[in-house]
Amino acid sequence: MEKKTVKKKVQEEELTILSCMENIVDFAKDSKLSESFYRKIKKYTDFIGKKCDLTPRQSVLLSLWVENEESHETMTDLLDYLGCRHIHLLRYSSEFNVLVQRQLLKKDDEDDTFGFSVPSKVIQAFQEDKMYVPKPITNLKVTELLDKIKRLYEQRADDDIEYDEMVEQVKNLLEKNSHLPFATKFIGYKLSELEKVLLMKFVIQYAYYYDDDIQDSELEDIYESHWILNWVVTNMREGDSSLIKNGYIEYVNQEGLADRCHFKLGERIKEELLSDVLNLQSIRNPTKGLLLHNNIQEKQLFFNDKNSASISELVKLLQPDNYKNVLDRLAKQGLRKGFSCLFYGAPGTGKTESVMQIARQTGRNIMLVDIASMKSCWVGESEKIVKKLFDNYKSIVRKSDVAPILLFNEADALFGTRMENTQHAVDKMENTIQNIILQEMEDLEGILIATTNLTKNLDKAFERRFIYKIEFAKPDIKTSKKIWHSMLPELQPAELDIIAKKYLFSGGQIENVTRKKAINYILNGDDFSFEKLCEYCDDEQIVNSQVKVGY
Repeated sequence: MEKKTVKKKVQEEELTILSCMENIVDFAKDSKLSESFYRKIKKYTDFIGKKCDLTPRQSVLLSLWVENEESHETMTDLLDYLGCRHIHLLRYSSEFNVLVQRQLLKKDDEDDTFGFSVPSKVIQAFQEDKMYVPKPITNLKVTELLDKIKRLYEQRADDDIEYDEMVEQVKNLLEKNSHLPFATKFIGYKLSELEKVLLMKFVIQYAYYYDDDIQDSELEDIYESHWILNWVVTNMREGDSSLIKNGYIEYVNQEGLADRCHFKLGERIKEELLSDVLNLQSIRNPTKGLLLHNNIQEKQLFFNDKNSASISELVKLLQPDNYKNVLDRLAKQGLRKGFSCLFYGAPGTGKTESVMQIARQTGRNIMLVDIASMKSCWVGESEKIVKKLFDNYKSIVRKSDVAPILLFNEADALFGTRMENTQHAVDKMENTIQNIILQEMEDLEGILIATTNLTKNLDKAFERRFIYKIEFAKPDIKTSKKIWHSMLPELQPAELDIIAKKYLFSGGQIENVTRKKAINYILNGDDFSFEKLCEYCDDEQIVNSQVKVGY
């Protein structure tokens, strides 16, 4: 009697969702899903039913599809395993629908009656011996709502969800969150279903990617067929769509002409529907991707008198209160309000670090341009990247209390002389990029700073657009002594005098020497020696005096 009790307890302790499913699958072989089969597995379906709130039939289907998911069997293999016909499973249609609605199964292929799969998050829950419970879709924040809709569109693009299901889920999300102005406004638009689906696509593209240039070819992953897409796009091109008539979607302006193959979200929608959304920090944080001014480490810089005066003047101008007053006065006089500044000079003279310290002192974040990524290998893509960069910057400026600095560091490749009589596509692309930048600088409402080592190649059109041009010269002896002393305070006055006169280094070169001395001390424990320091200086001088070979 005692042994039977122990055995019974062990069996009860071993019951889990997955172990019950395993037993159900074992008993299902050649069962034809008969009544006697359900009697044999009652213990397991009762356990799953209690744990997961499922009927016996639902428990069996879910068990079979979990097994099918793992073994990658075809439907024919599964029917052979069960010993029943395809038509028999049709009796379970309502059960399948419940499992799909509860997100325990996912419909994969509309052409396959039983084309289902088990989402990985469901499998993970079963592995933890608990029921998968979808996250609630009510009382969402607008950012959470948009995140869910964005994922649905991504699933549609990957063919992981059918068009009808996507539409139904988006509609459900909006209706369940009618407390949000975004949801109520969108629901209230008098548009057809096809047009609403397209409008939401544009909203997502703009809210997350600042995409203001969408080609008709980028919309192919939405609708069920190319015929529907062609019908919708043709209506937009011809101006017959309510989206165009109401200004919800607009044509992209290319050199003064409306390009009817390129579209963007209308300004009306941006203001009417997205104004609240775009002010929320979590959907498009104005500081996301920026170098924050309070994260910039304070660093004392030394310049000659002329450079110091120029930088001090710029710092004074860019103080928020002064900057606002200047903008107001320029606007009253009908003058351009953008500030474009050029920092030029030899490498290591403090151009980039000056931008950092100016940003820190004036409380301005920095939007650093990745110049290498802007030059896409695909002709035509680079121009879009550049345009989006400036659109992104404009949007951040609008949402920021203090306008950030748009920094083009080492901008020689972008601000060089434009080529004439271009024949190659790449050369034309280079000129187009420069023309876009020139126009954006003309229309700029913000602060742009470009740093460059080379000014001889600077295009005259760019030169004219820089209101402040500051040349960073190599430090004179007086300034050099200050830099050496700040980095190596142990140097004696006589040593400072010798080293500053003998080595006409930039601040960057002095920092290289100082770092090499520090590394040597860390590795070898060598005490400070002026003679050793001079050796490091000689090495730095030799390195920088050699002619560059090859690339």
